[in-house]
Amino acid sequence: MCGNVETITGIPRKFLAGWAELSMASVAQRIFDVTMPMIYGEGDKAFGRLQEEIMKKTRDDSILAWGLSPAEFTASNLTDALSGGGLAAAPSDFANCGRIVLRKGDATPVNTIDISGGRLRVDLSLHITSAGKIYGLLNCGPEHNKEVVVGIPLVKTSGVSDEYVRPQGRYLGLLPKATSSVCETIYIRMERQSGPHEAINMRCWLYVDGHEDINLELSENDVYPPIRWENGRAMVAEGKSSDENIIRRYLARFRFQDDGSRDFVVVLEFETEGSQIQARCHLMTGSRDTTLQDLFRKLIYMRPEAFGKQSARNGTLDVQVTVKEEYVAQEPMFVVRLARASSLPVTTVDATWELQLVDLKLEFVRILQEKDQIHLEMERLDRQMEEKKDIQQRLDNLDTKRGPGNWLEMIIKTLLDVGKIDRGLKDVGESDSDSPQLSRVPESGYDIGGQTPLLWAAANGRLAVLKMLVEKGAQLEVKNNNNGTPLICAAERGHIAVARLLVEKGAQLEARDKDDRTPLMLAASEGHEAVSRLLVEKGAELEARDNDDRTPLMFAAWNGHEAVARLLVEKGAQLEASDKDGMTPLILAAWNGHEAVSKLLIEKNAQIEAKDDDGWMPLILAALEGHEAVTRLLLEKGARLETKNNNDRTPLILAAWKGHEAVAKLLIEKGAQIEAREKDGWMPLMLAAREGHEAVTRLLLEKGARLETKNNNDRTPLILAAWQGHEAVAKLLIEKGAQIEARDEDGRTPLMLATIERYEAVARLLLEKGAQIEARDKDGRTPLILAAWKGYEAVATLLVEKGAQLEARDKDGKTPLMFAAQSGHEAMARLLVENGAQLEAKNNSGKTPLIFAVWKGYKVVAQLLIEKGAQFEARDKDGTTPLMFAAQFGHQAMARLLVEKGAQLEAKNKIDWTPLMFVAWKGYGAVARLLIEKDAQLEVRGKDGRTPLMLAAENGHEAVARLLVEKGAQIGARDKHGRTPLDYAKRNGHEAVAKLLR
Repeated sequence: MCGNVETITGIPRKFLAGWAELSMASVAQRIFDVTMPMIYGEGDKAFGRLQEEIMKKTRDDSILAWGLSPAEFTASNLTDALSGGGLAAAPSDFANCGRIVLRKGDATPVNTIDISGGRLRVDLSLHITSAGKIYGLLNCGPEHNKEVVVGIPLVKTSGVSDEYVRPQGRYLGLLPKATSSVCETIYIRMERQSGPHEAINMRCWLYVDGHEDINLELSENDVYPPIRWENGRAMVAEGKSSDENIIRRYLARFRFQDDGSRDFVVVLEFETEGSQIQARCHLMTGSRDTTLQDLFRKLIYMRPEAFGKQSARNGTLDVQVTVKEEYVAQEPMFVVRLARASSLPVTTVDATWELQLVDLKLEFVRILQEKDQIHLEMERLDRQMEEKKDIQQRLDNLDTKRGPGNWLEMIIKTLLDVGKIDRGLKDVGESDSDSPQLSRVPESGYDIGGQTPLLWAAANGRLAVLKMLVEKGAQLEVKNNNNGTPLICAAERGHIAVARLLVEKGAQLEARDKDDRTPLMLAASEGHEAVSRLLVEKGAELEARDNDDRTPLMFAAWNGHEAVARLLVEKGAQLEASDKDGMTPLILAAWNGHEAVSKLLIEKNAQIEAKDDDGWMPLILAALEGHEAVTRLLLEKGARLETKNNNDRTPLILAAWKGHEAVAKLLIEKGAQIEAREKDGWMPLMLAAREGHEAVTRLLLEKGARLETKNNNDRTPLILAAWQGHEAVAKLLIEKGAQIEARDEDGRTPLMLATIERYEAVARLLLEKGAQIEARDKDGRTPLILAAWKGYEAVATLLVEKGAQLEARDKDGKTPLMFAAQSGHEAMARLLVENGAQLEAKNNSGKTPLIFAVWKGYKVVAQLLIEKGAQFEARDKDGTTPLMFAAQFGHQAMARLLVEKGAQLEAKNKIDWTPLMFVAWKGYGAVARLLIEKDAQLEVRGKDGRTPLMLAAENGHEAVARLLVEKGAQIGARDKHGRTPLDYAKRNGHEAVAKLLR
């Protein structure tokens, strides 16, 4: 109808189709007898204003009964619910509500319903379900069911007890009437929120025109997938804009009035990319027996030549189709127009014939796959080969009729793309759903993920498919994303028949993947003897090397494939070839513990004492990894027990280091030196103790290892065990007579090292075994001093309980409490103070624990010490107080604490400097402001007559100088040499300060 009016009047369709939305508020005014002035440009907001006017007039809460749905969807996180608004956004929100009426028994309107401050105030009874959902019960319900009332969904907002939102994504509920008549006054937010990443709704409409003029009929049942028509148009796409590239397809069948004629079929494609929609159409003919559903599901398998035609002939009528985009109410509408063709169509695509062709091709592929799956069943294979020949003949006839082309490759590629190639082919041609969203447009074109049909067939051993693809001219050297060719894929998977066919067809034997590995390397690495033999017999290079300079024999040896290794050796592979690290096949086999391969290589005269670039030899690596059988084999074949790597580590040293007891025992039984040393002085017993290998430690002791041996750092086995916290090993060594007071190069005993590393259990063991609690290292530090320094409260508690001296001093006169304060360990300081540590003890430079805490800026420790009675006017040998230290190092919080506790602002050190002078000298503006606000004297002078302003000027601290000047410091003051602040600024080149002082 719209098309006819447009043709007769010339009025564009967009005006004819868009009138309803422009006047919905006007129509509603007449229905409810409400007068409301219209506002130009108001748009959809008019409908909300109209609802407010209706509420003012009727006081009827049924105006809130919008958004009813048979099945409710609830957002997963109600605490984050978005407000859907208090009022309906459009008349469509009332679409499913039916006839909602006031309850006659409760005909009195609600007491309160009004809007102010962006909120809807209403009196409602609240209903809470067992799942915790809240509904407000309205005084209305369905006309046909008087036992229920309408409940509007609500979610309480945070922070306001009586404020709710009506959440998006939830619908009205029909609930039993409230048993109580008690109502609550609640407030519902009016605004409709948008999500943080709300996408734009996109709708696309379809309108078909012109077919009636040429005697073609289109019924609702002749469109697939089914769509809903309203007022002559249908919505064919709705969703959120995104970055996805999506194609939707629809089929429409147009029937000619002559029952004997073929139908016209229009294929519509809507491609969505981001927020853009493009439409294409293709025209075909088809018999009336051809179902649109079958055609729809097999479109993706049809020849590309079947698409792109916009005209067709059915024997009676020549038709052409066009599609044009128009906009109606700011939404795209695609108008499909059918008309008589102005010229005879060049080619008419017969959809029925195309379906038959697709069925034949899919049937052929199905037979090929079944052949591969049951190739051992020879009788069945023979029957299927006959079927194949018959279908092949028919396809050859079709190729002759329609033209040549590798249709098999196209079919398999399509199956790969849609993910059905490995699921069996019985459901090929059947979609998982009737959705028009058939496929996503591949971003990488034809070769998705590097998986071409030939590569797939080679990797999966599909011989029949591969053979046919090769016969059809498929590229033998095509490569996947790893640069692997079909022969590489077949060799790696061990598909001998496929590999043989590819080699016979001329595939390159020396093709390389991304790691520069050849088919023979990969076959050898995976242990595929048959494939390896084939490649060798066909001339594959035995000494080819990959990026790591490894040969096929090295791969076979590394992975323990004896049969492949034997084949390669017998064919002449070099036994002493080495990779980029100097490793030979025997070294690799021994390293990974492959006894059979190692034995084979030795029997073939591989060098048993071969070394790589780091001096690693077969026996050394076998011992390192704990391969007892390989170790025994190498020893029986003559490997030297005392061979060493570049770090002078012998097999026994390495076995002890890794805790391989069986290998260590074997080596000792064969005569290995139990006292062997490596470059850093490490011996087997030391390494076993350090790593906590109790069994190996016991073995070595039983075999005569000396307890008091030392490494280059003078550490004994017991020191090493204590250092690493190995209690069981330490206990064993002590029981065997290890010296508990042994010292390393720093003069530290096992107890000291256990303390430093916070191993409480080991420290307890050592104390119980008689370790000296007051032993001192080279710096005069006791275990307790070390624990306090590191802040290890548990170990310190143990030491205090065992009687450690709280006032022990190191060479600098520092006590444990001083170390705790200096390092900021509050818990440690509290422990020491509560156990009687002296607060006013001083080190050699006169510093107290409080001075140390202030100096390093640890406020919590300083606060603790002050609370416990520490003197905050204590002075070191230079007369420096805690406040001076806080000022000198810019610790503002510390300075504030001390000032608030009563520290003297005008205290002076030996050169008559006050805290403010230290701040001025260092330039800490925040501390300077604090001291000045607390009335620190601005004109105080040191022994040389310098004032704070002079000190700030001398060092160029502009901010502090400006603060002092603003607070009244004398610019013209002079020191004992007659210099002013300006003189100091100019003397040291501080122009900004000089400018301030001029």
